[in-house]
Amino acid sequence: QMFLAAKNIERIGDQSTNIAELIIFAQTGEIVEDSRVKIDESAI
Repeated sequence: QMFLAAKNIERIGDQSTNIAELIIFAQTGEIVEDSRVKIDESAI
């Protein structure tokens, strides 16, 4: 159950980031570089 909740929270965060990047592009025409960390390697 906790794994499923964590996975869903991560997906919400990813979707929120994508929406924010689209808003920035719509307002400024600037493409935001994808420099965010994809995997938390400390958990591996």
